[in-house]
Amino acid sequence: MRRLLAAPRWQRLAALPALPVAHRPCAPLRRAASSLADRPEDAAAAAAAAASAGSFAEQHGITLTGDLGEVDATPATSFAALRRTVGGVDQPLPTAVAHFLHKRGFDAPSPIQAQSLPLTLAGRDVVAIAQTGSGKTLGFLLPLLWEAAAARKADRSTRGPLAFVLAPTRELAQQIHEEARPLAAAFGCRTTCVFGGMRKYLQEREVLMLGGKLDLVVGTPGRLNDMLRDQTIRTKNVRHLVLDEADRMLDMGFEPQLREIVDHLPADGGRQTFMFSATWPSEVRKLAMDFLDDPVRINVGGEDELVAAKSIVQQVRLCDARGAKLIDSSDLIEKMEAAMKEEGHGNARSSRACHTIVFVNRKRDAEMVAEYIERNVEGVRAESLHGDLLQGRRDRVRDNVKSGRAQVLVATDVAARGLDVRTIRQVINYDMPNNMEDYIHRIGRTGRAGASGDAISFFHPDEDAAVAGKLAKVLRDHGQEVSEELHDLVKANSSRRFSTRSFRGNGGQRNRRGGGYRRDGGGNDGAAYATRGRNGGGGYGGGYGGGGGSYGGGGGGRQGSRRRDFDRFDDDDGYGDFDRRQDSGYGSGGGGGSRRGGGYGRRGGSGPR
Repeated sequence: MRRLLAAPRWQRLAALPALPVAHRPCAPLRRAASSLADRPEDAAAAAAAAASAGSFAEQHGITLTGDLGEVDATPATSFAALRRTVGGVDQPLPTAVAHFLHKRGFDAPSPIQAQSLPLTLAGRDVVAIAQTGSGKTLGFLLPLLWEAAAARKADRSTRGPLAFVLAPTRELAQQIHEEARPLAAAFGCRTTCVFGGMRKYLQEREVLMLGGKLDLVVGTPGRLNDMLRDQTIRTKNVRHLVLDEADRMLDMGFEPQLREIVDHLPADGGRQTFMFSATWPSEVRKLAMDFLDDPVRINVGGEDELVAAKSIVQQVRLCDARGAKLIDSSDLIEKMEAAMKEEGHGNARSSRACHTIVFVNRKRDAEMVAEYIERNVEGVRAESLHGDLLQGRRDRVRDNVKSGRAQVLVATDVAARGLDVRTIRQVINYDMPNNMEDYIHRIGRTGRAGASGDAISFFHPDEDAAVAGKLAKVLRDHGQEVSEELHDLVKANSSRRFSTRSFRGNGGQRNRRGGGYRRDGGGNDGAAYATRGRNGGGGYGGGYGGGGGSYGGGGGGRQGSRRRDFDRFDDDDGYGDFDRRQDSGYGSGGGGGSRRGGGYGRRGGSGPR
């Protein structure tokens, strides 16, 4: 106990057990039941409300961690039930906003919205952990804009901005802004979006034109930091801060920028902070304790693990030939388009929408696969999206996908977060990602907001063997079928790793210039994001099959080429698409080679000194 009390605050909070809402009745409900004992009908109503809240929480796997205090955390099962309390008076959702939500098809809050909105509207800091596509964006935009509109109404002379929303990538920032703009108009608020990758003066001009009437700024950490430094954006009246995809912002190295932004915010006046994330690692916990004041943590669907929507049907196909993947991908797209046309009763125009996203690992493959699909699937337009595209081209691709002018999008992981297209019915992993976090985020582009979807992944028995065990576990955890071929491959890899374990193979860390930032933990399974080494070794993640050495590396000590077929963390928001051939050559066979080689063979080896 003494050791726990001496630990930092974030560790003490993390050590607290998470109790289901069903097992933790709210204090207001307890008081209501006791004070109305002489009125049986009211006591019965209070008990029914508590039972209903518990049932809702149990049904959706909702748990709360933290001290609720005087807050009624009963989930809001309808938008009409939302209340904002000011001076002891409950204010309902403005009529214009309620009409907007109904018109957009938001008939009832999603589980994460139902649980988070009562807490955020009560003024509490909140950490929300939920799967992708669960409706987190509306969950933080609604209370934030409601508070901003109320502040404007109370004092017309208040100069904005009043709130910041931060996202890791420009695509996600744009997506959030697209959702925020019409909702802000319903509240009578004004918004803007700032991000890297386009000329800064254009964004500065919009900020200056809005002036003190600006309410909400959505942006990426680097570009927002630049505008705070040169005082284009003032922070005197900022009272709300949202960190969306906080885990990915830390993964991408944005912690210094985040801390600098928080340092710019006023220390007094009571800032309310929301943190939304898909995972809850120790780095995010520490950031939450540094930035948030006595937060309540909400978990939906899983305690601390990343989960996909239950409505997604996952399928893995073993495939070791590129040509076969191209043919199978085209067949899947052709069948999907035929099914969509049938749903539209034969009307091709009514079925025009983007139904498929194909994910690849390399930028050049994005262009190649898109061209192949357009040539071989009749009546289908395919667009490619990757980090080499200029911002104007990215915007055109996104517009074509959202409008349905393109029926297929072929993308690298630069599009994995921030792309919300409700018509997506299937995701094809042409290349398997190198860790399960990216896998979950990829397949999460379908099955959003409770809709059904399919996720088909092509799995190479040799190149993807390092993630076989983790993929099988994800499938089992989500109640999906694990094929006999994948099960046998997991067993074979386990036996091979045990029999060929070597002290030499630590995932390309032999060469100091290789470096590496581990994502999934060590050894043979660990996919590492490694910094680009001049000598090739230490290139791309844990050694294959237990041997060590780099994942690239040329057989026979061949020094790597200077190709840069991956997206670096450009400016402040480009999400890297790492290429297995980057800076090393691509040896298809032997282990060994010189220090500059590395090795790709199953038994790996770093080569002689």
